[in-house]
Amino acid sequence: MTSNCNSLIVTKKSVISTIARIFDPLGLIGPVITRAKIFLRFLWQLKLDWNDPLPSNLVSYWKSFIDALESINCLNIPRYCLQDKSIGTELHGFSDSSEKAYGAALYLRCINSSGQISVRVLCSKSRVAPLKSAEATLANNRNSFWIPSARNVVRKILRTASPVEKLVLKVRSN
Repeated sequence: MTSNCNSLIVTKKSVISTIARIFDPLGLIGPVITRAKIFLRFLWQLKLDWNDPLPSNLVSYWKSFIDALESINCLNIPRYCLQDKSIGTELHGFSDSSEKAYGAALYLRCINSSGQISVRVLCSKSRVAPLKSAEATLANNRNSFWIPSARNVVRKILRTASPVEKLVLKVRSN
């Protein structure tokens, strides 16, 4: 991932351009992208024009974010989730919300015949929370509905590969 951060002037337009180029259909780097979207929302609240240079403190924050983002290129996430000779398969879902964002993640936990346990992330989803407090309350409530809908999709996929014996869903709200 390369960014426009090396340009001399960092603007709201260059920040949006960088965020838009991040491709993550399974949400595996959702927490990273959410951090960028929270920063973008903050830029909107400042009512900056598209080509206005960001204040120096925001430029340094953005450049440190970009430096951290570059390390994601080294991230290796195995996509094969099942275990050979699996004797137990469980689908675990977790969701959480805060004033800034909310999200959910699904994990597959497999146990093989020798007792080895393997846990793999399947997918995740995150959103920046709305600014209005009434909408934020609704978002907190919506948080608990993400896991069941995602769970149903994953369950359909897994039916062809391995039966899921146990579903564990955890919802937390901060």
